[in-house]
Amino acid sequence: MKKIMKIMYIFILISFFKPDYFAGVGSKFNILYSGLNILSMILIFCIYLREIINNKKIPKIIIGIFTYCMICIVSTFINSYSNLGNVVFQMIKLFALCLIYDYGIRNDLKNILKSTNIIFSILVIINLITMILYPHGMWISPVTGYWENWFLGYDNNHITIFLPTLIFMYIYDRVYKKRLTFKFFIILFLINLSIIISWSATSVVAIFLVDIYILFEKILSKIFVKSKKIIVGYLVLFISIIILKVQNIFSFLIVDILKKDLTFSGRIYIWEYIKKFIVSKPLLGYGIQDSYTRYNMTALWKSYHAHNFVLEILYRGGILLLFNVIYIIRLVIKQINKSANELKSFSIFIIFLYAIILLTEFFDPIHYFYILIVFYNINYLYKERKTV
Repeated sequence: MKKIMKIMYIFILISFFKPDYFAGVGSKFNILYSGLNILSMILIFCIYLREIINNKKIPKIIIGIFTYCMICIVSTFINSYSNLGNVVFQMIKLFALCLIYDYGIRNDLKNILKSTNIIFSILVIINLITMILYPHGMWISPVTGYWENWFLGYDNNHITIFLPTLIFMYIYDRVYKKRLTFKFFIILFLINLSIIISWSATSVVAIFLVDIYILFEKILSKIFVKSKKIIVGYLVLFISIIILKVQNIFSFLIVDILKKDLTFSGRIYIWEYIKKFIVSKPLLGYGIQDSYTRYNMTALWKSYHAHNFVLEILYRGGILLLFNVIYIIRLVIKQINKSANELKSFSIFIIFLYAIILLTEFFDPIHYFYILIVFYNINYLYKERKTV
């Protein structure tokens, strides 16, 4: 029965983590993934509906994420974009992924952790092989024209798989092995090797901080014990970089080490025009636009997103969507604070790490909302820890 469940989770989850290579050049695989994704979502909704009937209760975070999806859909509808159908599908996909992790963490922790680790480890290994075989890039993106694309796509996007891989392997090892295993360090090494090859600033900073945390875990776990530090730290960084532009102080790190200019590759100009757009539609924003429309919003410094989480949320759904996201994060932090779990410090560290990454990038929430679901259910991780 356990093997059947693990196979089921692999079948369901693999369709949500489609390598960008298939979207970029593999149209046949794209159709296969879409069909698999639809079947998976139907199965997820059936499983979760049964869960609701049995428990007669819906977790607050699930309601919060459903509200997020609805605000995005309504804002897109109000702005009369032709891609409304695609946006609805993406929101259903986001919601379904959160549902299966909420169900799995609370009811079948070991299997969903194992299944996730298998999928992510395979993706990391295949991606590294393509990077070694094609060090300058595997394929040209038909959208951006960039060469630096491998199995997992553009180098900046690799972190959306790399970081969750380490998170789930860490949790599994701490819960079931009571220590970090050799497998964890092998995958950590392969991920470090991958970012050395690509040298994406986003991945370099994120994985370097993970390395530091693992290396000095006993010391740092005592620092990341209060969630207020996350909020204060993020606000200081947001105001300093996005508002006050103090990055000139760190010119050595940005220019000499990360090989980036002090405009963060033009991001400061993108932030400026995004702020002007936000002021024009502050309540519900502009919705989720198709790539062509979004890219051509300006004559100069074109971009598919705001390169900042807060600004992009305000652009997509205005103040309503930002309040909704704050509510979701508050729910997660509240659960972490109430927990006596030994994973508490790690959870706070990871949320802070995502906050740092999302200062200069924006990844679709499907890449990290399910991580919030895991940490929201932190007490179930602790319950499992006591029983092994």
